Amino acid sequence: MPLDYLSDNLVELRGPVNIAQNAAVAESSTVSAKLYDTELDARLSDAPTVLREDYTDTSSLDIIVRNALFMHPGAQILVKTKFGSIIQEEVVSKSTIDGVSTITLTNALGTPADKGAPVVTLVYGTGAGFIQLDNIEGWKNDMTMEITHSDGTLAEFTVGNIDAEDSHLWLRGQTLGVTTLAGALIKHKVGPASIAMVAFGSFPTSNPVIGDPAWGFRGVIEYNAQDLLLGMRVRAEITLVDGVPVPDLNLTRKVIGTLINR
Repeated sequence: MPLDYLSDNLVELRGPVNIAQNAAVAESSTVSAKLYDTELDARLSDAPTVLREDYTDTSSLDIIVRNALFMHPGAQILVKTKFGSIIQEEVVSKSTIDGVSTITLTNALGTPADKGAPVVTLVYGTGAGFIQLDNIEGWKNDMTMEITHSDGTLAEFTVGNIDAEDSHLWLRGQTLGVTTLAGALIKHKVGPASIAMVAFGSFPTSNPVIGDPAWGFRGVIEYNAQDLLLGMRVRAEITLVDGVPVPDLNLTRKVIGTLINR
């Protein structure tokens, strides 16, 4: 999928076939594509921190950690207790006083835990405006970030300030809005918001050939998108929705190419 200055720059889904029914996907299907910079694929980190003080009152709802930046109401965390058991709790509130972060849990741990015990974030809360990535390299302010939430929905954010030392960044003027699992896929979206793809060729009524280049769907990538850079490895993700005779079909295809010219 080379992108070249003033060329057609087509993204194509050739010969889409429903194998189960041995039928061509309907021309009336809605098909679109989005582009991603493959070099910046990342995952949402579990944001490891530790207990700042011993947890001895096993009925207390409060624990004190070194860094509560990523912990918001609705977040789920793991605490390594004194006797080696793992307890999962929900963060309901937090306060920071003189650099000490107190986290209020939904339920008491019920088991002692030592100062320095590991604490990790399993699920980010809806109000999280800071997130941590497993790899921050290459990310910059103002980039468009797409996150896959726990419920499978996608959301776009603009990257604000980045702290490369701690591998975390600020979602400019936004919060996650939906609880999101640590390990969720993070992608850098480039180019247009979406590429509309239209049917081309003559769709067969019988005996369709999978991948037949004579028919299918195609869309044009504009060559002048400012964030499409020379040498960038670009992944096109093509989504097809709601075709007949395949109702409610949702198909995603991926293809990778290199930008060779502008």
